[in-house]
Amino acid sequence: MAFVQERVHLLGFLFWSEMQRFRKISHRFLGKFCLIFGGFLLAIYLAMSFSEVLAGPVDEIISEPVVEAGQVSESETGLAEKSELKPLSTTPRANQKNNSTAAAKTATKNSKSWSYINISGKISTAITPVGLDSTGAIAVPASAAGLWRAGDYAPVFLDGHSDGVFAGLKNVTTSDVISITLGDGSVLKYQVDSRKIYDYDPSIGVYDNRTGELTANGTIMSDSIYTGGPDGLNLMTCYGKYLANYGTYNQRLVVFASRI
Repeated sequence: MAFVQERVHLLGFLFWSEMQRFRKISHRFLGKFCLIFGGFLLAIYLAMSFSEVLAGPVDEIISEPVVEAGQVSESETGLAEKSELKPLSTTPRANQKNNSTAAAKTATKNSKSWSYINISGKISTAITPVGLDSTGAIAVPASAAGLWRAGDYAPVFLDGHSDGVFAGLKNVTTSDVISITLGDGSVLKYQVDSRKIYDYDPSIGVYDNRTGELTANGTIMSDSIYTGGPDGLNLMTCYGKYLANYGTYNQRLVVFASRI
């Protein structure tokens, strides 16, 4: 009986010892497992956070508008809208700001087919296209208003003699509306914006021969030919005192109008 009890006690001790060893081993294993699993989760978290940081700038770059060849971005619009106009031998080399392509197309609607101008009964005459005369100046017809255009983005320029078809230009005011009749019978309307009188010196040219810079005469031509953009209409005639020695006047009157 005592022998059996000893064997039972021994087996119980061995069982308890094995259970203690197993518990220690399981604790170490569980600890390592938790450490490895926790590190794995931390690595995933860091990887996701890092990918979000990288995704931010990429999305911003992708969201920028793509500029196709031949187009300009909005920041460059102001620069791109400036168009070099064809210079005349008697006019300055100048840049004219392009208001818009659509405006240019509507305002230049067959400008060569302009046939008649009427300004509140103060001016009523035919229109004829003109070129440059032998001196390089814009020609002035004897019995009609001469039409000249420096380019697609320039205003239409009309000139006429102050003792002839443009005799009434001196009476035109900002309340007047200009009617232009086209060859097909349609009519364009322009509102007079302003008028300006320039001093003219017939003893000098448009350019200073020494410096190549514009003279006062050049400023007249620059303003009257280029000011106003494609929706503009500018009219010019002689004004002031007649200079018999030069066969012209000492001033020029320019009326500026815009399409309505």
